[in-house]
Amino acid sequence: MTREEFIQNSVALAGTSVGWQAKIARQLNVSDRYIRLIVAGDRPVNDGIAKDLLDLMGESAPQLIHAKWVIGDGSDGREYLIHTHHPRFQCLVIPDNESDYNLSADAGVQYGSDGYTLAGFIWLDHKPDNITQLMESACDFIDEAE
Repeated sequence: MTREEFIQNSVALAGTSVGWQAKIARQLNVSDRYIRLIVAGDRPVNDGIAKDLLDLMGESAPQLIHAKWVIGDGSDGREYLIHTHHPRFQCLVIPDNESDYNLSADAGVQYGSDGYTLAGFIWLDHKPDNITQLMESACDFIDEAE
């Protein structure tokens, strides 16, 4: 578990972003100082603490997604591509023969490939300056999945 995941999971379990460190420390039976060291990045989240935290979370514990790419239909009937590793994003996969998509010039990043366009990006992490290699990997995945 990364430091960021530890913080997110701890705040979710505590139910508040105020005073969560002391509350989680008590639940994990460790000192407040130890939690603050993890938060500051001065101590790693060891496997025992990560396991204990996930055990406390029970069924609400996040399920780890090991797949780097996920593709499928959304509830709106559109096809989406999701990149689950850093930098995380989701986007539409628009077949070239679909005329009901309105892609205007101000729609943001668009990346075209043979047979489809990737558009409507939502970046969950900071968008990298150079996305060419990432987009090529995305297209390779889509081509292999078809």
